[in-house]
Amino acid sequence: MSVEITVLAENTAGEGLAAEHGLSFWIRYEGHSFLLDAGSTAVFAENADRLGIHVEEAEFAVLSHGHYDHGGGLAEWFRRNPAGKVYAREEAFGEYYSLTSGSPRFIGLPDPVQAFRERFCFLSGEMQILPGVWVLGHEGPSDGERAVKEKMYEKTGGTLQPDTFAHEQSLVLQTAKGLVILSSCSHGGIDRTIREAARRFPGTPVRAVLGGFHLKGGPGGVGMPFSPQEIRQLGETLRDMEIPEIYTGHCTGEEAFGILKEVLGGRLHRLRAGRRISLPDDL
Repeated sequence: MSVEITVLAENTAGEGLAAEHGLSFWIRYEGHSFLLDAGSTAVFAENADRLGIHVEEAEFAVLSHGHYDHGGGLAEWFRRNPAGKVYAREEAFGEYYSLTSGSPRFIGLPDPVQAFRERFCFLSGEMQILPGVWVLGHEGPSDGERAVKEKMYEKTGGTLQPDTFAHEQSLVLQTAKGLVILSSCSHGGIDRTIREAARRFPGTPVRAVLGGFHLKGGPGGVGMPFSPQEIRQLGETLRDMEIPEIYTGHCTGEEAFGILKEVLGGRLHRLRAGRRISLPDDL
């Protein structure tokens, strides 16, 4: 069960490709092709065209959570693919806001995506979409402390409350060498996401982790919500989990990446648009 993952959109990009604030993965698994997230705009599809990838051929898409920088590009996918479903949490269409700029800034799914609500398959629990391809939600809501640090909120009853991250989910691929976990923004904590997957598949090693770890602050990465000591502690936790390959970028931020790199060394790799990550089973 070899896996090949191509980054279609990210904050940085390889030569000849476009970068944007967002994340999108093209995944090939056991003869199947599908999307995890679609970035902010049509950039993911334009990069795919340049890479020779036909996103309209995706059998389905998975939306990691209800933020524009992961779901905004779905409007372009819906245009290119008239039938494919998007698997999302029931809460994905909530009213989500960020306070990293000082005042509330709407970061939920844009109207052109919300117009395609009938194309969504809403999940309340875990689901196996294909043999070996699982979508997992958090085991319980966040206590709110992390959301306050990240300045992430949801409008409920006309007031802003700390985001519970109930709209967030991870994608887990089973391979002969262990689990491949994709956690696009990890608002609830990448360590929490990994532990949840490990409990769901007891005794199975984690082969690779990919995604953003949401460690940077506001626009431009100003004002990290976590201290260097907390980020170093996270790196030590990931190191102790003995995960061979970790790929991160997007909302992780340059400063946090540097701290993690000091702890994780050669296990840690950068995401960028155009990067192909091959995880074969025959090595």
